[in-house]
Formats: sequence, C-alpha cells, structure tokens
Amino acid sequence: MGVMKEKLEAVMNEWDKEDEMQTNKKVPLSKKIIDYVLKNPNSTALQVTNYIMRTYPETPKANVSSILKQLSDRNHLEREYYFDKVTHRQSYKYRVPSEARKQELEAVRKAEHKSSKERLEKMRLQAEAARAAKAAKKEERLKAQDDVGTKWNTGLSDLLPSQVTEHLLRPIEIPPYDKDPQVIIRSLSVMQARALYDELKKIFGG
Repeated sequence: MGVMKEKLEAVMNEWDKEDEMQTNKKVPLSKKIIDYVLKNPNSTALQVTNYIMRTYPETPKANVSSILKQLSDRNHLEREYYFDKVTHRQSYKYRVPSEARKQELEAVRKAEHKSSKERLEKMRLQAEAARAAKAAKKEERLKAQDDVGTKWNTGLSDLLPSQVTEHLLRPIEIPPYDKDPQVIIRSLSVMQARALYDELKKIFGG
C-alpha cells in the first residue's frame, strides 16, 4: 500500500509540474519579469536574466534585455545606472515604481519627447535655410559671371579706337577675281588683311 501511495504521489507531482509549465507558457515574459522585480527590488539586469533563464530555460536570452528596455521605456519599470564591479562595466538596476512615481516618469518622458521633436524640427528648418542660401549664392555667382561677360562685350568697342572698331565690324569686300592679287591686298586695311590671312590659314593650313 505504501509503494502504491508513493507511485501515485510521484505521478501527481509530475502532473502538477506539467500543469505549471503549461501555465507558465501562457504568462507573458513581461509579467514574469515584473513579478520578479516586484519581489526583488533593485535587481540588476544580470540577476533578472539569470532568474528567467534558470526558471524558464526555453526563453531566448536576448528577449530578456529587449523586454527590460521596453518595460523601462513605458515606465512599468524604473531603472538606474550603477557600476558592476564584477563585470567592470555600467549596467542597470530595476524596481517597480509606484503609481505616483509612474506618473512623474511619464511626465518626464513626454517632456523629453516634445523637446526632442522641437529640436529635430529646428534642425530641419536650419537645413532647409542652408540649402536655400547655398542655391541663392550659386545663382548670384552665375548671374555675376553673365554680367561680366556682357560688360566685356559691350565695353570692347569703347576701349578700341573708333577707326579700328569700324574696320573690325565692316565686312571684308573681296574685289573681283580678275584683279591682280597685289591690287586686292593693297586695297585691304590692316585689320581686313589680318582677317583674310586668318581665313586663308583655316582653308590651306599652316
């Protein structure tokens, strides 16, 4: 009878373990973490991770860090920096805030969000203003170059003697072909002769 009782208790214990495992699978990881921190205030990230991995080994380790951050961002957990003398690096300690403290943290979060949004908007406006100024400067530079070219062309006739300007602007009159070449050359002005020379070079090369 004693042996049967022990076997029955063993089977019932096994069933209880299975029921507990099934129940734990239904409990979100976030609740498991909050429950642990609530019972163990100021738990470190390492302590929370070790507990979850030991109690719920099927949980991916990376999920613990991710959930801790989400819970902190949403003010379900409050965290503070501390220097871990074991790992020799900065880490976090966690605790569950009271409702009053949660409201304070939420107010701070909203203020920081608003400040960040305003800062980004200011940066965007500054960037647009800088682009507009750069485009205006480029347009002004191109306009100045065009003005210089126009002034150079229009002022050239003022810089040259009027007689030379007339020779430059007057088309070359080619005498009839039956005339002697020397007669043709002598009939040209210096500027026309130079212009004829340049044209002949283009035709015959040299």
